[in-house]
Amino acid sequence: FSKDIRKKHAINGPFLLFVGRLSEKKGVEYVIRAMPSVLSGFPETKLLIIGEGEEESNLKSLAAELDLMDKSIIFTGAMSNRELPPYYATADIFINPSYSEGFGIVFIEAIGSGTFTIGTDLPAVSDIIEEGKTGFIVRQKDSEQIAEKVRFILSHRSEFSDMRVKAKETIRKKLSLIH
Repeated sequence: FSKDIRKKHAINGPFLLFVGRLSEKKGVEYVIRAMPSVLSGFPETKLLIIGEGEEESNLKSLAAELDLMDKSIIFTGAMSNRELPPYYATADIFINPSYSEGFGIVFIEAIGSGTFTIGTDLPAVSDIIEEGKTGFIVRQKDSEQIAEKVRFILSHRSEFSDMRVKAKETIRKKLSLIH
């Protein structure tokens, strides 16, 4: 957990995180579209989007159109892998709404950092995230379900306090089977 990250980005409330290439198949648009609904219940929420890609200008335009740019949504640009662990550890919820995913290393990194994680119902993601045990699954391209899941997690954080620990243990066990 890093107070510096929260201070640097003026995050005083819930901290949502996306890390990845800003391409259409990563589904970042659906997290951005979910934000007005999230903010209706949790107005201090901020979404940090780490990455770059061909959809960056479209995503920034969408955030601006929704009047969320730099207030509730912050684009940081790309970061090196070594810079990411404190972001994962500090975020309240990591969201990757991809509808095309290979191995899903970002999910392993997020869960391994003890962050609540939301992914889509893809086989590669479902191999890593067990609904309600190591994270949460949403339908692909479904902003409203993303918003519902975020609001649910933020409303029930204390009930899931042991999920972070169990999720980290589960990921370590799965990775040890691979090695």
